[in-house]
Amino acid sequence: MEAAVVSSTEGVLRILLGKLGTVLAEKYVLLSGVGWEIQEPKDDLESMNACLRGLAAGSDYHHSEQIAFA
Repeated sequence: MEAAVVSSTEGVLRILLGKLGTVLAEKYVLLSGVGWEIQEPKDDLESMNACLRGLAAGSDYHHSEQIAFA
């Protein structure tokens, strides 16, 4: 009887692990493209922040900490 319970449990776990693997693979595909979508606004905000720091310090705009992003 114990062998039947263990066997049933193993079968259920295999199914669940298979489904979990599929879900994780799908999530990875969705999240792998997000990096650039986060990096681009971050770079823009850093550039704006450097410009604002330069203006607040009274320095010339062209000699500020602002970095040009390609």
